[in-house]
Amino acid sequence: MPITSLTIGAMLGKADFAYKYMGGSSIMFNLLKTYIFGKILRTLEYPDGDLYTVKIHYPHLERLKTKIAEVQPPPYPTCVLTGEDIRQLALWHPPAFTEPLRTDRDIRAVPDGAWIFWSKYSEKEFPIPRRGVKLDAPAANIATSSAALADNCISLVKNLYRSKQISTSEYDRLIDLIIEKNEGIYTLARNFSNEPEEFVRHARRQLLKLPEKTIVMSTTTSVDSNGKIASNIS
Repeated sequence: MPITSLTIGAMLGKADFAYKYMGGSSIMFNLLKTYIFGKILRTLEYPDGDLYTVKIHYPHLERLKTKIAEVQPPPYPTCVLTGEDIRQLALWHPPAFTEPLRTDRDIRAVPDGAWIFWSKYSEKEFPIPRRGVKLDAPAANIATSSAALADNCISLVKNLYRSKQISTSEYDRLIDLIIEKNEGIYTLARNFSNEPEEFVRHARRQLLKLPEKTIVMSTTTSVDSNGKIASNIS
């Protein structure tokens, strides 16, 4: 039985054909394209952040977090956003689904021009939903998200008060600020939810800068049976 022999060139040619047939050239091209030209991604802070576009040349998880942090404006004068503050990433699939991004492999698979949601909260604290997420979210959804943020802030302050890390007057003032939707306290709670000592330190600095709450008193005057005038302050 004759044995067919192949030259080295022919074998390499067949291997190259098989590689291209299996999509290898496309995979390699897309990988090299990202490293050379960069990948454009549109990023939004969940639930109600602003749109910022980033370009990454090295599709790695921590690198993407750093790039997102770099384009964000300072959330508050005393806070500087870093890659470590970004605890969740999720790829948005139109029209209303998201997929968590947890590994470098996930980031490499994200297509150019994709929409990425990110959050300062961990998945245990305030997860980005897997469904029902729309870019044109109705006002009801935004209101619900704001309420969730307020609830998280109040829970943090309550735990600090119970552990006696803040005084009663500080506790009452912080609760008032949360109800008033003070952006500074919201930002501190987002950035230092896992660092209570840092939250307390910065919160006290902010309380010192704020004016004391004005207490309105009313005075009523009455005359008793002996003709004396009595004043009651309430």
